[in-house]
Amino acid sequence: MKLILVNDVDDPDSANWYVDGILEQQPYRFLLDTGATFTTILSDDYLSTFTPIGTRDSAGVFSSTKNDLIVLPNLKIGSFSAKDVTIARAPKNKLGIKNILGMSFFKDKALHFLFDVGEVQILNKNKIPEQLTLFDLFMGENFHPYLDISWQGNTFAKGVWDTGAGVTVFDSKFIKKHPQFFKLAGNSEGTDSTGAKKETPIYEMKDFVLGGKQFPVTKVVAIDLSVPNSIIKTPMDFILGYPILRKANWFFDFPQRKWGISKII
Repeated sequence: MKLILVNDVDDPDSANWYVDGILEQQPYRFLLDTGATFTTILSDDYLSTFTPIGTRDSAGVFSSTKNDLIVLPNLKIGSFSAKDVTIARAPKNKLGIKNILGMSFFKDKALHFLFDVGEVQILNKNKIPEQLTLFDLFMGENFHPYLDISWQGNTFAKGVWDTGAGVTVFDSKFIKKHPQFFKLAGNSEGTDSTGAKKETPIYEMKDFVLGGKQFPVTKVVAIDLSVPNSIIKTPMDFILGYPILRKANWFFDFPQRKWGISKII
Protein backbone atom coordinates (compact mmCIF):
# COMPACT_ATOMS: atom_id res chain seq x y z
CA MET A 1 0.00 0.00 0.00
CA LYS A 2 1.74 3.16 -1.22
CA LEU A 3 1.68 6.20 1.03
CA ILE A 4 1.09 9.73 -0.27
CA LEU A 5 2.70 12.34 1.97
CA VAL A 6 0.89 15.69 2.09
CA ASN A 7 2.67 18.48 3.96
CA ASP A 8 0.85 21.18 5.90
CA VAL A 9 1.33 24.43 3.99
CA ASP A 10 1.15 26.42 7.24
CA ASP A 11 3.45 24.21 9.35
CA PRO A 12 6.59 22.60 7.86
CA ASP A 13 6.78 20.18 10.80
CA SER A 14 3.27 18.82 10.19
CA ALA A 15 2.06 16.38 7.52
CA ASN A 16 -0.33 13.49 6.88
CA TRP A 17 -0.14 10.19 5.01
CA TYR A 18 -2.86 9.32 2.51
CA VAL A 19 -3.68 6.18 0.51
CA ASP A 20 -5.73 5.68 -2.66
CA GLY A 21 -8.65 3.26 -2.76
CA ILE A 22 -11.37 2.03 -5.07
CA LEU A 23 -15.07 1.72 -4.34
CA GLU A 24 -17.31 0.44 -7.14
CA GLN A 25 -14.62 1.37 -9.72
CA GLN A 26 -14.49 4.93 -8.41
CA PRO A 27 -11.27 6.33 -6.87
CA TYR A 28 -11.27 7.65 -3.32
CA ARG A 29 -8.36 9.08 -1.34
CA PHE A 30 -8.18 8.35 2.39
CA LEU A 31 -6.28 9.75 5.34
CA LEU A 32 -4.38 6.84 6.94
CA ASP A 33 -5.69 7.08 10.49
CA THR A 34 -4.97 4.53 13.24
CA GLY A 35 -6.50 7.00 15.68
CA ALA A 36 -9.93 6.56 14.06
CA THR A 37 -12.23 3.66 14.90
CA PHE A 38 -14.27 3.56 11.71
CA THR A 39 -13.43 4.12 8.10
CA THR A 40 -15.29 7.30 7.18
CA ILE A 41 -16.20 8.58 3.71
CA LEU A 42 -17.80 11.89 2.80
CA SER A 43 -21.23 11.35 1.29
CA ASP A 44 -21.63 11.67 -2.49
CA ASP A 45 -24.29 10.72 -5.08
CA TYR A 46 -23.38 7.02 -4.81
CA LEU A 47 -23.01 6.77 -1.03
CA SER A 48 -26.23 8.71 -0.44
CA THR A 49 -28.20 5.77 -1.92
CA PHE A 50 -27.33 3.49 1.04
CA THR A 51 -29.83 3.13 3.87
CA PRO A 52 -28.22 3.74 7.29
CA ILE A 53 -27.99 0.78 9.68
CA GLY A 54 -27.38 3.10 12.63
CA THR A 55 -25.40 6.13 13.74
CA ARG A 56 -22.11 6.66 15.51
CA ASP A 57 -20.79 9.49 17.66
CA SER A 58 -17.27 10.57 16.78
CA ALA A 59 -15.15 12.77 19.05
CA GLY A 60 -12.25 14.97 18.03
CA VAL A 61 -9.98 16.69 20.51
CA PHE A 62 -12.13 19.85 20.40
CA SER A 63 -15.69 18.64 19.68
CA SER A 64 -17.87 15.70 18.65
CA THR A 65 -20.13 14.85 15.71
CA LYS A 66 -22.59 12.14 14.62
CA ASN A 67 -22.42 10.15 11.36
CA ASP A 68 -24.61 7.52 9.71
CA LEU A 69 -23.31 3.94 9.48
CA ILE A 70 -23.71 2.15 6.14
CA VAL A 71 -22.48 -1.17 4.68
CA LEU A 72 -20.43 -1.08 1.45
CA PRO A 73 -20.36 -4.13 -0.85
CA ASN A 74 -16.58 -3.88 -1.29
CA LEU A 75 -13.60 -1.64 -0.70
CA LYS A 76 -10.05 -2.01 -2.06
CA ILE A 77 -6.98 -0.19 -0.76
CA GLY A 78 -3.78 -1.20 -2.55
CA SER A 79 -3.60 -4.99 -2.25
CA PHE A 80 -6.03 -4.93 0.70
CA SER A 81 -9.65 -5.68 -0.06
CA ALA A 82 -12.76 -6.39 1.96
CA LYS A 83 -16.45 -7.06 1.38
CA ASP A 84 -19.52 -5.91 3.31
CA VAL A 85 -17.55 -3.15 5.01
CA THR A 86 -19.30 -1.04 7.63
CA ILE A 87 -18.23 2.61 7.37
CA ALA A 88 -19.31 5.95 8.76
CA ARG A 89 -20.84 8.29 6.17
CA ALA A 90 -20.03 11.92 6.89
CA PRO A 91 -22.22 14.77 5.60
CA LYS A 92 -21.29 15.91 2.10
CA ASN A 93 -18.90 18.87 1.87
CA LYS A 94 -18.62 19.30 5.63
CA LEU A 95 -15.78 21.76 6.19
CA GLY A 96 -12.54 20.21 7.48
CA ILE A 97 -13.68 16.57 7.19
CA LYS A 98 -11.66 14.05 5.16
CA ASN A 99 -12.16 10.48 3.99
CA ILE A 100 -10.53 8.33 6.69
CA LEU A 101 -9.17 4.78 6.63
CA GLY A 102 -9.55 3.70 10.25
CA MET A 103 -8.88 0.74 12.53
CA SER A 104 -12.01 -1.09 11.40
CA PHE A 105 -10.03 -1.86 8.22
CA PHE A 106 -6.70 -2.74 9.94
CA LYS A 107 -7.56 -4.37 13.27
CA ASP A 108 -7.27 -7.97 11.96
CA LYS A 109 -3.93 -7.48 10.16
CA ALA A 110 -0.18 -7.48 10.92
CA LEU A 111 1.30 -4.36 9.34
CA HIS A 112 4.79 -3.00 8.76
CA PHE A 113 4.76 0.79 8.41
CA LEU A 114 7.84 1.59 6.29
CA PHE A 115 7.79 5.36 6.47
CA ASP A 116 11.32 5.64 5.06
CA VAL A 117 10.16 4.24 1.70
CA GLY A 118 6.53 5.39 1.83
CA GLU A 119 4.57 2.15 2.05
CA VAL A 120 2.69 -0.15 4.39
CA GLN A 121 3.08 -3.93 4.08
CA ILE A 122 0.68 -6.59 5.29
CA LEU A 123 2.62 -9.51 6.73
CA ASN A 124 2.13 -13.15 7.60
CA LYS A 125 3.91 -15.05 10.39
CA ASN A 126 6.79 -16.01 8.08
CA LYS A 127 7.63 -12.40 7.22
CA ILE A 128 7.86 -10.76 10.62
CA PRO A 129 11.00 -8.55 10.57
CA GLU A 130 14.08 -10.36 11.90
CA GLN A 131 15.87 -9.21 15.03
CA LEU A 132 12.83 -7.21 16.05
CA THR A 133 12.16 -6.81 19.76
CA LEU A 134 8.43 -7.20 20.29
CA PHE A 135 6.39 -5.62 23.06
CA ASP A 136 2.88 -6.38 24.27
CA LEU A 137 0.35 -4.08 22.63
CA PHE A 138 -2.59 -2.66 24.53
CA MET A 139 -5.57 -1.76 22.35
CA GLY A 140 -8.55 0.21 23.58
CA GLU A 141 -12.17 -0.86 23.24
CA ASN A 142 -12.25 0.89 19.85
CA PHE A 143 -9.05 -0.90 18.71
CA HIS A 144 -6.79 2.15 19.06
CA PRO A 145 -3.15 1.10 19.67
CA TYR A 146 -1.70 2.51 22.91
CA LEU A 147 2.04 2.90 23.59
CA ASP A 148 4.00 4.01 26.66
CA ILE A 149 6.77 6.60 26.64
CA SER A 150 9.06 7.47 29.54
CA TRP A 151 11.55 10.04 30.78
CA GLN A 152 14.52 9.22 33.02
CA GLY A 153 13.08 5.75 33.63
CA ASN A 154 10.60 6.88 36.28
CA THR A 155 7.93 9.06 34.62
CA PHE A 156 5.55 7.40 32.17
CA ALA A 157 2.78 8.48 29.83
CA LYS A 158 0.28 6.38 27.88
CA GLY A 159 -1.30 7.41 24.60
CA VAL A 160 -2.44 6.49 21.11
CA TRP A 161 -0.17 5.83 18.09
CA ASP A 162 -2.06 7.90 15.54
CA THR A 163 -1.08 8.05 11.86
CA GLY A 164 -3.91 10.52 11.31
CA ALA A 165 -2.40 13.15 13.61
CA GLY A 166 -0.33 15.76 11.80
CA VAL A 167 1.18 16.84 15.12
CA THR A 168 1.86 15.19 18.47
CA VAL A 169 -0.63 16.27 21.13
CA PHE A 170 -0.19 16.14 24.90
CA ASP A 171 -2.93 16.57 27.45
CA SER A 172 -2.55 20.01 29.02
CA LYS A 173 -3.17 18.48 32.46
CA PHE A 174 -0.19 16.12 32.02
CA ILE A 175 2.05 19.06 31.04
CA LYS A 176 0.99 21.01 34.13
CA LYS A 177 1.74 17.97 36.28
CA HIS A 178 5.19 17.40 34.72
CA PRO A 179 6.49 20.84 33.67
CA GLN A 180 10.13 19.71 33.89
CA PHE A 181 9.74 17.89 30.54
CA PHE A 182 8.09 20.74 28.60
CA LYS A 183 9.20 24.25 27.56
CA LEU A 184 6.72 26.74 26.08
CA ALA A 185 7.64 27.54 22.46
CA GLY A 186 4.69 29.47 20.98
CA ASN A 187 1.13 29.00 19.72
CA SER A 188 -0.57 27.43 16.71
CA GLU A 189 -4.09 26.91 15.32
CA GLY A 190 -5.12 23.25 15.19
CA THR A 191 -7.95 21.38 13.46
CA ASP A 192 -9.39 18.12 14.85
CA SER A 193 -11.09 15.20 13.06
CA THR A 194 -14.51 16.90 13.28
CA GLY A 195 -13.22 20.02 11.51
CA ALA A 196 -13.25 22.17 14.66
CA LYS A 197 -10.43 24.73 15.00
CA LYS A 198 -8.73 26.16 18.07
CA GLU A 199 -5.54 28.04 18.91
CA THR A 200 -3.26 25.97 21.12
CA PRO A 201 0.11 26.41 22.88
CA ILE A 202 3.21 24.62 21.54
CA TYR A 203 5.89 23.13 23.79
CA GLU A 204 9.33 21.62 23.26
CA MET A 205 9.25 18.18 24.89
CA LYS A 206 12.48 16.69 26.23
CA ASP A 207 13.97 13.54 24.69
CA PHE A 208 12.20 10.35 25.73
CA VAL A 209 12.26 6.55 25.42
CA LEU A 210 9.73 4.59 23.36
CA GLY A 211 9.95 0.90 22.50
CA GLY A 212 13.45 0.71 23.92
CA LYS A 213 14.63 3.49 21.57
CA GLN A 214 15.73 7.02 22.40
CA PHE A 215 13.84 9.80 20.61
CA PRO A 216 15.08 13.42 20.45
CA VAL A 217 13.52 16.68 21.61
CA THR A 218 10.31 17.34 19.67
CA LYS A 219 7.54 19.93 19.51
CA VAL A 220 4.11 19.00 20.87
CA VAL A 221 0.77 20.78 21.05
CA ALA A 222 -0.96 21.13 24.42
CA ILE A 223 -4.70 20.41 24.36
CA ASP A 224 -7.27 19.50 26.99
CA LEU A 225 -8.14 15.93 25.98
CA SER A 226 -11.28 15.80 28.14
CA VAL A 227 -13.65 15.47 25.16
CA PRO A 228 -12.17 12.31 23.58
CA ASN A 229 -11.21 10.87 26.98
CA SER A 230 -14.82 11.20 28.15
CA ILE A 231 -15.99 8.45 25.78
CA ILE A 232 -13.16 5.90 26.16
CA LYS A 233 -12.28 3.58 29.04
CA THR A 234 -8.52 4.23 28.89
CA PRO A 235 -7.71 7.96 28.97
CA MET A 236 -4.89 9.28 26.76
CA ASP A 237 -1.99 11.36 28.03
CA PHE A 238 -0.95 12.01 24.43
CA ILE A 239 -1.68 11.39 20.75
CA LEU A 240 1.54 10.42 18.98
CA GLY A 241 1.56 12.00 15.51
CA TYR A 242 3.60 12.59 12.37
CA PRO A 243 6.68 14.42 13.77
CA ILE A 244 7.53 11.38 15.92
CA LEU A 245 6.11 8.58 13.75
CA ARG A 246 8.22 9.65 10.76
CA LYS A 247 11.42 9.01 12.75
CA ALA A 248 11.03 5.20 12.65
CA ASN A 249 9.59 2.17 10.88
CA TRP A 250 6.97 0.43 12.99
CA PHE A 251 5.59 -3.12 13.16
CA PHE A 252 2.12 -3.82 14.57
CA ASP A 253 0.54 -7.26 14.82
CA PHE A 254 -2.92 -6.15 15.85
CA PRO A 255 -4.54 -9.63 16.19
CA GLN A 256 -1.66 -10.94 18.33
CA ARG A 257 -1.34 -7.66 20.26
CA LYS A 258 2.38 -7.19 19.58
CA TRP A 259 4.42 -4.24 18.30
CA GLY A 260 7.99 -3.11 17.78
CA ILE A 261 10.29 -0.60 16.09
CA SER A 262 12.17 -2.16 13.17
CA LYS A 263 14.34 0.86 12.29
CA ILE A 264 15.15 4.36 13.47
CA ILE A 265 15.17 6.70 10.48
